Amino acid sequence: MKSFLFKILTLVFLVTLIASSFASDREERRKKELDELQKEFSWWPTDAKPGPVKDEERGGYWWWPSQPGKIMPWGNRGYVYVYKIIFDYKQEELPPPKPKELRPSLLIKK
Repeated sequence: MKSFLFKILTLVFLVTLIASSFASDREERRKKELDELQKEFSWWPTDAKPGPVKDEERGGYWWWPSQPGKIMPWGNRGYVYVYKIIFDYKQEELPPPKPKELRPSLLIKK
């Protein structure tokens, strides 16, 4: 009976150890994927008009511009809906910052 209990406890310990290693791998993969997406979407959005519209239900942004901006190539490059936004696209709508005024540069959605 003691050996059976010992085997069960050893098995539970090994499963816990393996599961925790998968969790750390998942976090590393998630961080790597996020970094790659930030590089891929560094252009988003451009200064084309109209700007992205927030979808309150899904949390992302719809964007179908019709007027080109000064930055080329303009437009959404085929991405009509983007779930996460890398930077605050409404930054140009703010008044000029006061000296040493800190402003958020990222929108973080949890």
